Amino acid sequence: MRADISLPDFSVVVPTYNECDRLGELVERIFSVSRVHHLSPEVVIVDDDSPDGTGERAEALRERFRVRVIHRASKLGLATAVLAGIAAATGHLVVVMD
Repeated sequence: MRADISLPDFSVVVPTYNECDRLGELVERIFSVSRVHHLSPEVVIVDDDSPDGTGERAEALRERFRVRVIHRASKLGLATAVLAGIAAATGHLVVVMD
């Protein structure tokens, strides 16, 4: 993760399972729109051990964006993924994208 000192304006929790092909575009759009509005987001990706490489793609996004990644050992479900993401979020406001 980039060494940002300030807290993000908001956190976006993104629970994932087999979203490798779409995850990069989603994260890029979140940060692009945020820049236009002078906001500093954080994206918290909670991956349930996706077999398609979603977790690895999420880790690669950390090189360019303020992204936190939570890797879970199995497919534990949407509700618990959202709760885990909220618990890890550091933004003043938390939203969930499903």
